[in-house]
Amino acid sequence: MLYFNGNPNQSIGNKQQFTAIVNDMIYPGIKDTIFGVITDRKVKYFEWTLPTGWKTTQNQTGTFLTGQGVKQINVIPDYVNNGVIKVRGVNDLYTGFSETSSFTADRGFSYTNYPASITFGDLSPKTFSTSLFNGITYEWSAPTGWQINGLGNSLEALNLNSVSVTPAFCLIGGDAKVKVRLKKSGEVSAWYDFAECQGVIFPTITTNVTTVYQYEDVTFSLNNINLSGIQSIEWSGANVCHVGSQEATGNIMFTQSGQCLLNATVHVSGCYTPLMLSKIITVVPHRMFVTGTSLICNQGTYIINNLPAGSTVNWRTGLPLRIVSEQGKEQVVVSKVLSIVSTSVSADITRYGHTFTVTKSGIQIGTKAPSIVVYNAGGSAMVDPPYYTGVNYRITAHGSGLASKPSSYFAWEVEISP
Repeated sequence: MLYFNGNPNQSIGNKQQFTAIVNDMIYPGIKDTIFGVITDRKVKYFEWTLPTGWKTTQNQTGTFLTGQGVKQINVIPDYVNNGVIKVRGVNDLYTGFSETSSFTADRGFSYTNYPASITFGDLSPKTFSTSLFNGITYEWSAPTGWQINGLGNSLEALNLNSVSVTPAFCLIGGDAKVKVRLKKSGEVSAWYDFAECQGVIFPTITTNVTTVYQYEDVTFSLNNINLSGIQSIEWSGANVCHVGSQEATGNIMFTQSGQCLLNATVHVSGCYTPLMLSKIITVVPHRMFVTGTSLICNQGTYIINNLPAGSTVNWRTGLPLRIVSEQGKEQVVVSKVLSIVSTSVSADITRYGHTFTVTKSGIQIGTKAPSIVVYNAGGSAMVDPPYYTGVNYRITAHGSGLASKPSSYFAWEVEISP
């Protein structure tokens, strides 16, 4: 356990000496016998680690060992660095170590003003401030192309603990954050990068729909974007048809199903290099289909389910049918030309220059001719029978797949008598 004689929490700009002291430590399980008394063996050597720029009165820096039985050091901090003081016990062979005891010196540095984040495209000035320590020089740094107090992306001055930073998004890369470090009498602190500020939040491609269907318009958007600094946005990708305006929100139609790549290219005002964004979209096969009657006596009506608005429709039929009304619409009416034929009705659907076809197959036109069976007077069916005068015959006609009762429309009997 560490304790101190003096103040290890001196504010930045001060460097008064203080003493760091470690309590006795023992080697677990190792005993010594002194004048017949068994005692725990005490740690003789200690390893210390000081923050960057700090030293002992013996000019020891970084990580070092103290001599046998030395449990304290006299520390001189520098002017500008925060840090952690550490100590741990070392065995007599210098091959084993105890757990580390540490103390974090609080020198009063804090971030006092900053944006929680910077939205991509927002070019308005942002204030960054830290604690003020009189007599300290503050050096500020921002990403390339940004301006600090209307100047370049680097600026330093005495007591300059607050600056106005204007973002830019040209040639931006990596961790785009504002940083500051402190200087005095040739001593320089580590960089403080406003860790609580998330920096530039880059936009991502999102949509509110849970299922993306082929050939249907879907609205995709860029979130975390400020359009004030955006010149244009281009939507593109394999099997992508962009049908909306080139803005942060785009209406997209995919011409293929499966895994499709959607891209958004963001052009920032005054920048040569755009921001490239991509997202893999899972596209489900289209859900359009034709419904209607499977048996036409004279006329039939057919409709396209789930037809998107703005589609162009061209209905087609085979020779046994003809279109009588509603061509080009979601619903069509067809009429019988020839009977006793199985055919289909198709619709060619065009959306933004891409045409695909949906079909209703297996449509029966008219009814099938009944089969005729001739029975003799004994009730046996006859194949190519001879017919005689004065003999009773029964002729029965059955429609295929229909009821066989004589009272039904498609099943009838005729008795022939001499």
